[in-house]
Amino acid sequence: MGGSPTPSVLCALAFYFVSLLGLVQIVRAQNGITPPSEVSALNSVFNQWGISSTDYQWNISGEPCSGGAIDTTVPWVIHSLDYNPGIRCDCNGTVCHITQLNLVRNYLTGPLSLSIANLTQMQWLHLGFNALSGEVPKELGKLTNLIFLSIGMNNFSGSLPSELGNLFEHHTYIILRLDSYFDSSGVSGAIPSTFAALQNLTEVLGSDNELTGSIPEFIGSWSKLSILRFQGNAFEGGIPSTFSKLTSLKDLRISDLSNGSSSLAFLKDMTSLSTLILRNNNISGTIPSNIGDFQSLSQLDLSFNNLTGPIPDSLFNSRVLSYLFLGNNKLTGMLPRQKSSLLHIDVSYNQLSGELPSWANSVLPTGLDCIQQNFPCLGDIKYSDFAINCGGPEITSSSQIVYERDNETLGPATYYEASTKRWAVSNVGRFNEINDPQYTSFSSSQFNTLDSELLQTARISPGSLRYFGLGLENGNYNVTLKFAETAFLNPPTWKSLGRRVFDIYIQGNLVRKDFDIKKEADGVSFKAVQMVFLAQVSNNYLEIHLFWAGKGTCCIPDLGTYGPSISAIRAVPELQGMDVRPYIISYVELKAATEDFNPANKLGEGGFGPVFKGTLNDGRVVAVKQLSVTSRQGTDQFVAEIATTSAVQHRNLVKLYGCCIEGNKRLIVYEYLENKSLDQALFGKTSLFLNWPIRFDICLGVARGLAYLHVESRLRIVHRDVKASNILLDSDLNPKVSDFGLAKLFDDKKTHIGTRVAGTFGYLAPEYAMLGQLTEKADVFSFGVVALEIVSGRPNADSSLEEEKIYLLKWAWHVYENNREVELVDARLLEFDEEEVKRVIRVALLCTQTSPQQRPSMPRVVAMLSGDIEVSAVTSRPGYFTDWNFNTTSFMATDTPRAENEHSEFSSSMSRILQVQRT
Repeated sequence: MGGSPTPSVLCALAFYFVSLLGLVQIVRAQNGITPPSEVSALNSVFNQWGISSTDYQWNISGEPCSGGAIDTTVPWVIHSLDYNPGIRCDCNGTVCHITQLNLVRNYLTGPLSLSIANLTQMQWLHLGFNALSGEVPKELGKLTNLIFLSIGMNNFSGSLPSELGNLFEHHTYIILRLDSYFDSSGVSGAIPSTFAALQNLTEVLGSDNELTGSIPEFIGSWSKLSILRFQGNAFEGGIPSTFSKLTSLKDLRISDLSNGSSSLAFLKDMTSLSTLILRNNNISGTIPSNIGDFQSLSQLDLSFNNLTGPIPDSLFNSRVLSYLFLGNNKLTGMLPRQKSSLLHIDVSYNQLSGELPSWANSVLPTGLDCIQQNFPCLGDIKYSDFAINCGGPEITSSSQIVYERDNETLGPATYYEASTKRWAVSNVGRFNEINDPQYTSFSSSQFNTLDSELLQTARISPGSLRYFGLGLENGNYNVTLKFAETAFLNPPTWKSLGRRVFDIYIQGNLVRKDFDIKKEADGVSFKAVQMVFLAQVSNNYLEIHLFWAGKGTCCIPDLGTYGPSISAIRAVPELQGMDVRPYIISYVELKAATEDFNPANKLGEGGFGPVFKGTLNDGRVVAVKQLSVTSRQGTDQFVAEIATTSAVQHRNLVKLYGCCIEGNKRLIVYEYLENKSLDQALFGKTSLFLNWPIRFDICLGVARGLAYLHVESRLRIVHRDVKASNILLDSDLNPKVSDFGLAKLFDDKKTHIGTRVAGTFGYLAPEYAMLGQLTEKADVFSFGVVALEIVSGRPNADSSLEEEKIYLLKWAWHVYENNREVELVDARLLEFDEEEVKRVIRVALLCTQTSPQQRPSMPRVVAMLSGDIEVSAVTSRPGYFTDWNFNTTSFMATDTPRAENEHSEFSSSMSRILQVQRT
């Protein structure tokens, strides 16, 4: 059994292989041979991406046009791995020509090989759903036998090549969805005039590009068109009147035209339409009275235009129309008493009148008045905040905020009001690509944030998604929106190419255009994105509008994956938690006080914004700090600073006079300190001279101000940004600690808070800079650095000095350990109290110990500086000198925005503490 084959067996095998070879030759002879030029071109195209044709169910005999390439009984499905990448051939018994090339959904990158132009018999070319880049090759214009060209869902750039106008010899489809996943929107520029020759086009899908100029009038000569889609481009002007010739159209979708207007007169003879979407195009005039008589029209969307007049009764009498979206126009009149097959109707934000017909109860879930202009559905005016878990159940966050449930089933035209009457939501739009659309999404993934479950659900919409805060007290609000993209995968596959793009409006104002969640998350899926916006409530309601303007991919990874998506919403008054509110000063008065914020009155500028000197109407000279409108961190700091300085008063803390909150304007008004900041007095070019007694008093005054914050004020407050530039000097050179934008409240039961690092280079305590552990001892460390700066008259780091003196802390320890403390004293001080100098230096060295437990409290610092108690022995050099390379280790940190739970903790703590103060 295990021996060599017998001669008879070998003969049989030889005969079998000879016969098989002969059979292959016969098959090849019957089918034909692919021309060498086409084989070479195909190999060149494939070699660019390392594709081997032998790995698939074609090219089974060394001849490309074999196997699945010629077997017409095998479905050529783009999802089939056996035939993708793949080809199809037409054979006449002698020659086989490659007529179809399928490269769809392969995540191919780089430019398209120009060799593809040598496949001159190509009829069907599928290149979509890849990551191809560069310009669309003009050489494609040589493929004059094409009847189908798909180059969509890629990263192409540049304009459409005019050479594509050569593709006119046959019945041709062109799909121009050339998407860019990140910064580019695909092809740009005007549609070439050569395209006028494409008289046989039947389908053109040109949405989501950066096509510019006007929609060409010559498109009206493409009389065979059955589908035309131009959504989400950069076209200007109106819809050409020549479109009236396109009477074969069944599907017309144009949206988001700008800088122009047109009427609907061109629709008169388009009676074959089944889907008509002309959304957000500045269309004016009336709706054609015969449009309801179109026998195939099942969906009509004319929303977000300027249409006037009544809604034609024929629309409600149609036997085929199911979806009617006419919202956000200027339509007038009454709804008809009868309707036929209409299932979903949106007529919101118009100027309709009269009573609702009986059929409206099942189609329009609220009263007619409630869905018209100015949104009068306010409810009782009794709320000052709301929070929503969009698309999900009720959740109580880690900071005890109740996010109300929003898992009600919505449809293509739905308005839903929460049972609490705090908020409502409306959705308008239809996912045309799928039969059973869902308007919520769910992911079990964990996100990089507290309260991850808030990001696991989302409310999604194919068009227009609005949330309303109802019955709100008027005032200024912080609106926090939470997003997370869960539809697009991170690995480099075609499924990662999807792009969700929509616009965000707050109170009708566009605050983010072309918002892309994944792009905002630096391309990372399942990463939380939080946006905070300022909003002014003046009519007792708040509107948050998420709007799809036709941009982004439509079908990655599945059909109908596009449009707005949001996971959670929270709106709170800007000064929530401040029961004793600061004095409000009008913007007009502050503008006049600062001479329209004249640059000559500018005192300085920080991360929050510029500061100007001004004089109020009552004669008080003030410093006006102006929040930069674009500063997210400034918004949080604004609240923190007002809350803190309103609640604490001490002779060594700067005094708050009031604030201004009007629209997006945020300003804080302080007492004006004539001698500006300590850093300017110590390090700047100034005529002001600080002798030793003044310096000692400044050091003691700063210590007293911090001791008050930490212990004496009943508020356990850590300043977090103690530095020379945040210490101001009045006319008598008394110090006042300022800038409480980073201040943080503590619960008395907590030993420390784990938080994001915020502060300034050179002043940050090691445990805070490295581990984010925050206690009052972080301020103690910063004070120690400032005390050494006061003694030495130099900043904490100065690269212009000799190496051993560059870092002030390191130099201070050197002179202390060698009993030469006096060498640290500012050379400008010709007279000083040597004992006081040594006392300040030793206290400073105690304050800058590595371990926070080894640092004294600020009340103890005050006592040691005052001489009430002895200065504790300084026994050990800090570990950051011995354990780290001090020359390469920096305590650099940047101001970062507070997490929402931190802000909430701040607000609730402030409210509690202010209540205690009043009692």
